[in-house]
Amino acid sequence: MILKRWVPFLALFLALLVTVFIWRELSRSQQAAFASQISIKSAAIKDDIKDNVAFRVRSLSRAVKRWEYNGKPDLRGWKMDARSLEGDPGYKYIVWAGPDKKAIVLAGLPDRSAEQAIDASFPELFRIKSPFVSGPVALEGARLGFIAYAPMYAGGSFMGVLAEVFDSQELIGDILSKSRHELGLYSISVTGDGVELYRSGPEPALEWAQRLPLKVFGSDWTLSVAPGQNLAASSISALPAIVLVMGALSSILFSSLIYSAQSASLRGRGRETANAMLRAEIEERAWAEGERARSEDKFRALVETSYDLVWETDENAVYTYVSPRVKQMLGYEQHEVLGRPFWDFMLPDEAERVREEFARVSAARQPLSLLENVNLSKDGRCIVLETSGAPVFDSKGAFLGYRGIDRDVTGKKLAEEALRRSEASLANAQRIARIGSWDWDIEKDELIWSDEAYRIFGLDPSGFGATYEAFLGCVHPEDRPMVHKCVTESLTLKKPYSIEHRLVLPDGTEKYVHEHGEVAFRREGRPVRMSGTIQDITERKTTEEQLKLYREHLKELVDERTAELKQLNRKLAFEVDIRKQAEDAVSSMNDALEKRAAELERVNKELEAFTYSASHDLQEPLRVISGYVQLLSRRYKGRLDSEADEFIGFAVDGVARMQRLIADLLRYSRVGKIMAQQPVDCSAALGRAMSNLGALLSESGAVVRADGLPTIMADESQIDQLFMNLLSNAVKYRGDNQPLITIAVERLGRQWRFSITDNGIGIDPKYSERIFELFQRLHGNTGLPGTGLGLSICKKVVENHGGRIWVESMPGAGSTFYFTMPGEEAASA
Repeated sequence: MILKRWVPFLALFLALLVTVFIWRELSRSQQAAFASQISIKSAAIKDDIKDNVAFRVRSLSRAVKRWEYNGKPDLRGWKMDARSLEGDPGYKYIVWAGPDKKAIVLAGLPDRSAEQAIDASFPELFRIKSPFVSGPVALEGARLGFIAYAPMYAGGSFMGVLAEVFDSQELIGDILSKSRHELGLYSISVTGDGVELYRSGPEPALEWAQRLPLKVFGSDWTLSVAPGQNLAASSISALPAIVLVMGALSSILFSSLIYSAQSASLRGRGRETANAMLRAEIEERAWAEGERARSEDKFRALVETSYDLVWETDENAVYTYVSPRVKQMLGYEQHEVLGRPFWDFMLPDEAERVREEFARVSAARQPLSLLENVNLSKDGRCIVLETSGAPVFDSKGAFLGYRGIDRDVTGKKLAEEALRRSEASLANAQRIARIGSWDWDIEKDELIWSDEAYRIFGLDPSGFGATYEAFLGCVHPEDRPMVHKCVTESLTLKKPYSIEHRLVLPDGTEKYVHEHGEVAFRREGRPVRMSGTIQDITERKTTEEQLKLYREHLKELVDERTAELKQLNRKLAFEVDIRKQAEDAVSSMNDALEKRAAELERVNKELEAFTYSASHDLQEPLRVISGYVQLLSRRYKGRLDSEADEFIGFAVDGVARMQRLIADLLRYSRVGKIMAQQPVDCSAALGRAMSNLGALLSESGAVVRADGLPTIMADESQIDQLFMNLLSNAVKYRGDNQPLITIAVERLGRQWRFSITDNGIGIDPKYSERIFELFQRLHGNTGLPGTGLGLSICKKVVENHGGRIWVESMPGAGSTFYFTMPGEEAASA
């Protein structure tokens, strides 16, 4: 009986225990999900701010690198490069300041407060060679901002700094608005050195605030992200409290019902009261379920309006939920994605990689952290997503799947690729210029070398312990003390160093390098880092050594030549005297030669007149002798003895030869000079020559071929004589075959080259010069007619016209006579 009385109290205790357990699990689940959402959002905001600020600083640095590589640009070049960096919200102006601190505004409107900050930063700029971001800077109009610096060095010397001033409130606000981070739902602030650079959003729920360190090029900022009061209120529903209250009420009602039932059964009361209480409990539970559904609707609305793609999968990575963002991100509707795994939207190789990574992470029940994967959108574009997710378990700890977000980082990856290309271009420029860069962490004794530095040292990065001692081990033993001394002085005297020394490569090869280094110090004066460049100058040193040898050799030659010139000058002085005497003698000789030439011209004219007169005067007695000898031959041939007939025949032949000789001499004298030049058609001249030789050509059956003969400036009668003599010569010295004479012509520059080829008996090459001399006959009195003047006349005609004549022949193979004549233009000139 006593036990039955305790049943309502036991039921009340158990019901309350279950209610508290459900309330605690619901609260913990909601808080964990909301904290995860805030953590993911904070990391995304941090990455966006850091990446965008870093991108602007690297753009500034790339402009300086181009200037360092190309040399210091002119003002116009500065401004063109600077204008390519402006245009973003938050940008104020870009300024160049040289070592003299004289500022030149390249773009934008200057700010006096920022200029003072730039002036104050100059001592630090002389020690830091890499780009960096300042701390908070007060701007005009009670605004706050920061300055990005990109120092410029040339040949190890500080040339100045390119600085870009930003309004932090505008810049960070623009970055976050473009990234669609629901600024109205979150309170976001960025502080540096205790000063607030940026703040936006509603009144924060500070108990949910996330604070993350944000390092940007040497500046330590702090990012604080907290949900707004409204977001916190809407995300943390009252469902756990409602469940707790309703559970407590239900427990009390349930235990009361049991107690009433016991009392009714004991006291015989009816069941109506118990039924009424049970109905009330059912109604209360239905109300609690409705509140839970409304809370879930609010949470789902928050997820579906997020800029990131929110998703849930089962244990096999099959989507069970995707937010509507999938339409804007990949072009698919929600129902086209549900029921399919991650890798269904990837290329085969990428799908296999992601499947293996998910299998590894899922087996260990680990979260997915910033897993980059390339997806294909519905229209075929490649979209790079950054996937983060956490495993989901039920109340009993059973693994259900993953819940997480996808972020579109395609633009970020493109920017990174552009940066990689820029860095590759810089590395290529270092390779071409043979300049490597290095950075030495003095406190850790760690050396970082560029690829070109390793190439200069001939070392493999994987097999070299980059320390200062290892570097000294590569220096030539004779140069090692000097190098160590310069580095030590740079550290102690706080000044850069620039030296040349030798290296010994692993294969024993020696190289000359030019090394420049500068030290960065902490504020208390302790050195922390040294950086610099190293350039391979072996070729230059080799060239300098060769030039030194050349100079020494040249000096020796100059000394020798100077001595020779002194001796030569003495000889020249003597020769000048001799030459002066010779010139006087030559002048006298020239006068005598001119008189002699005039006398010879007179004698030549008299000789020409005499030759003509003698030839003409000899014709008359020869005709008389010829007539009487021929008369004797006709009257007394056969009447006297045979010896007399032979003598008479000799006399007749001798008279005929004498007549021909006199005629040829007369013709030879007539071609002494050109009387008058006129256009001569060589084809017509050949025709006239063939007409004059008609009987000879007809008797021998000779065939003459000629085509395309030109018109030249010449003495017509002499050209006729030239063709007649050469044709006659070809027919007279023919062989057994029918004579075939071919006349051709070829233009050679400003001359015509004629060739007359026959198929006669030919000429021995050793007589090719002799046949053109006067009275030279190779065949003597062999029955072939001729006086030995025909070719001499031809030579004189050709030379009168400024040409030359020669023969090419072999015995029994015919002959080819060549002669040249000026072209029409040459003759006209």
